[in-house]
Amino acid sequence: TSGAATTRQDAARTGMKAPTDESKPIAPPVGWVQTGGSLAELYKKYREEAIIYARQRNTCFQQATMAFLAGDGAAARRLSKQGRDYDDKMKHLNSIAGEQIFKERNTTWSDGTPVVDLHGLHVKEALVILGRKIDEFTREGASKLYVIIGTGHHSEGFHVGRLNPAVRKFLQDRRRPFRDASNDRMGGMLEVKL
Repeated sequence: TSGAATTRQDAARTGMKAPTDESKPIAPPVGWVQTGGSLAELYKKYREEAIIYARQRNTCFQQATMAFLAGDGAAARRLSKQGRDYDDKMKHLNSIAGEQIFKERNTTWSDGTPVVDLHGLHVKEALVILGRKIDEFTREGASKLYVIIGTGHHSEGFHVGRLNPAVRKFLQDRRRPFRDASNDRMGGMLEVKL
């Protein structure tokens, strides 16, 4: 069937053995992970100030463009510099926010199972943290790592997540075999071979 074909394609792509149609689903030691409202509140808590700077940056850049088109080069330069300053502050605050969100989302895995929950992180933040955690768990001698990435249900727009495909590409580029370890088989959690 198409599900089995997809699983075989995933296995061929990732280098891990595909389960047969008769095999039992993977039973990861990780239960349901809260998202939705609780994650939105956490996101808002840590990213609110960065969002304000992003808006101020955008306003400055728009005004700089208008000033340039009006022939006021001095104002355009001043507004562009101010926009870049806001952009630097936004990036700094988002970096801090990403670390805080990660820290809060990853405090419950005390049974020794290597689990990394990347919900609520921007793609770049998530990939930096994932690379760091893969190295850390590999040094500790872990054989696998569960990576929670979600399926994009809470993403803006068309509910297509950006994190899931970015993490899969990151793992493929680094030749890290992985497979879908989510209970619903929608790819929101991956088992990564270390």
